Amino acid sequence: MNSRYYTPAIPDGWFQVAYSDELKPGEVLPLAYFGGSLVLFRSESGEASVLDAFCPHLGAHLGYGGKVEGNCIRCPFHAWKFDRAGQCTEVPYAQKIPPKAKIKPWVVRELAGLISSGITPAARHRSGTCRRFPSTDIPTGPTTSAGAGRSARATKRWPKTR
Repeated sequence: MNSRYYTPAIPDGWFQVAYSDELKPGEVLPLAYFGGSLVLFRSESGEASVLDAFCPHLGAHLGYGGKVEGNCIRCPFHAWKFDRAGQCTEVPYAQKIPPKAKIKPWVVRELAGLISSGITPAARHRSGTCRRFPSTDIPTGPTTSAGAGRSARATKRWPKTR
């Protein structure tokens, strides 16, 4: 019997996409992850965001020439403005925003100097919210007086075998 099974090309989970110090507030960084082009930007308030890279209007790459304005990124081609959730918030020459003017947002978390993004379905619930990212409290185990802050595992000696 043939026991083949489907294995996705990119496994579900969290992946590092950048280091925190690579991205200052107001900066934009083009990325190539998860089989496509993405754009990473840090809002002026300091929050990192990842979106698909191409503007839905005429396909301009937001990573090359895109500008951060507040908590949004502005397209370099026709100046459409997108928030961190990928929703178009402004079209400078129009009074009505097109209903399909959206960019796919990616979940992103920043921890221990790393900016990580998740791929669905492991990173999202059915409601679209992000699953809990691993805790910022790194478990170290109980400390010992001899270890002075090191974990018990780090100071434990292996039993001698003879």
